[in-house]
Amino acid sequence: MHYRAAGEVIAHQKRSRARAAGSMDTTLADYAAFFAGVLRCDGLSAASHTAMLSTQLAIVSPRQFPSHWPGETDANRAIALSAGLGWPVFEGPMGRTFFKEGSDDGTNNVAFGLVRQRSGVVMLSDSSNGSRMFYPALDALLGNTCVPWFWMGYAPYDRPELASNGVAPAVTPGCR
Repeated sequence: MHYRAAGEVIAHQKRSRARAAGSMDTTLADYAAFFAGVLRCDGLSAASHTAMLSTQLAIVSPRQFPSHWPGETDANRAIALSAGLGWPVFEGPMGRTFFKEGSDDGTNNVAFGLVRQRSGVVMLSDSSNGSRMFYPALDALLGNTCVPWFWMGYAPYDRPELASNGVAPAVTPGCR
């Protein structure tokens, strides 16, 4: 079972066709094992691993979704927010960082990797409210990470005033 933001129960919907990560059904143990393998470069050549976690394209959009949001911003220039191969990457206080997040009705998830430390965090939630606690939890666990959560459209549970009103994207507070 999963839960909408207001608490209503939603039955799990198994996808009938693959849609990349949007159709992934996994467990915390399996996803964490996969993510740890990426951090360790298991099953990848050194060249592939480097390319996967290297800047391929600078991200200048104000928000991740919708991807056609008009305009550009330099709000994330200080952290060099970019598209890698398969995930966004940026330069935070702990060096090169990569992440992937997602959601569906009643679920949220995030995976966050620190390349130099070969360390990461994977969080899965069976609630539509999960994303509101992911980034404060990352900062509590790891310190100041500079995760570009405004670009991702997330606002922490304890800072609802920072949420976008749907008319214009929230402005990032930057890396403190």
